[in-house]
Amino acid sequence: MTAKINFILAFHIHQPVGNFEHILMHATKTSYKPLFTKLYEHPNIKFVLHISGPVWEYFQENEPELMEKIALMASLGQCELMGGGFYEPILTVIPTEDALAQINLANDFFEKEFGIKPSGIWLAERVWEPNLPSILAKAGVKYTMIDDYHLKSVGIIGKELFGYFTTDDRGNTITIFPINEKLRYTMPFSRVEETIEYLRNIADESGENLIISADDGEKYGFWPKTYKWVWKQGWMEKFLTALENNSSWIKTTTPSEALENLPPKGRVYLPTCSYFEMSEWTLPPRLAREFHKLIEELKAQNKFDEMQPFLKGGFWRNFLAKYHESNWMHKRMIWVSSLLRKYSKEDHLVSNARRALFKSQCNCAYWHGVFGGLYLP
Repeated sequence: MTAKINFILAFHIHQPVGNFEHILMHATKTSYKPLFTKLYEHPNIKFVLHISGPVWEYFQENEPELMEKIALMASLGQCELMGGGFYEPILTVIPTEDALAQINLANDFFEKEFGIKPSGIWLAERVWEPNLPSILAKAGVKYTMIDDYHLKSVGIIGKELFGYFTTDDRGNTITIFPINEKLRYTMPFSRVEETIEYLRNIADESGENLIISADDGEKYGFWPKTYKWVWKQGWMEKFLTALENNSSWIKTTTPSEALENLPPKGRVYLPTCSYFEMSEWTLPPRLAREFHKLIEELKAQNKFDEMQPFLKGGFWRNFLAKYHESNWMHKRMIWVSSLLRKYSKEDHLVSNARRALFKSQCNCAYWHGVFGGLYLP
């Protein structure tokens, strides 16, 4: 019997609320448009797509042909669209009523534009907290994606990671799909053959192993020094062609199909977590330097993979303690939300104010990573 593997290929596309139009234009030219065009040319490659509200709004206004192309791929079953908080909030740090409203705002958008209701959502910055299943279940969400580091931190390692899991909070159950960390670093930065060989090593005769690649769509052309490699030198064309040429044992699939056709790996309960890099960025400067030094020492000793499950830095809420400005904005946002709940949502002025509130909940201004955020002017 031939060894086989199920492969979910997902793209997350986001730009902050209020970003400059020339940035959105450049990202569309170098990444979004060539990505959707290339995927359209390979209709047998299934993929998953999450686009945040600010980018959807830009596409509506400026890229109707891209909207039509996405709609067609979704209608043909090639593309599964994911929802989320429309303006990309960290769902667990905004009022629950606002979290539900942001998810519903996205659902309304998808119903109007594509005639669908997404069954899964993208978690902004993959920030997980144990009470999330209750929020998501109340919004009708069936699944989300988190980093496999979340699972490693509770002892699920190696081949145990190649599938999906269920979790719950106070009786509210959802499904979680772990994003493979290695693929986040090899795609598109390594040769296509390396990724295909990695998938070959995971394939087995049961045909039930599942691996998920999900990361920023911007790294396919918009990130520094990626446009030439991905598009001019043809990395994406080579990758999609390789998936087609190996379709006898690599099955591109979607989360919804996986839920129908594959059994869960088991039940799991996760701590507060995000992707591994976030655990370093949230720490105070001195501790962040020490944490980074420890990571580099472990890598030099070839012990990092073995020890990573035991490495715990900070978590996203630490930014509210680390930066007074971030905490001030956050508490102002909470205050405005409480004020608006006193008024009728049907009132036109209140509706506009709520939309402005939701935009203010976009996560980007409250923290920083390597691309800036809180400390940018």
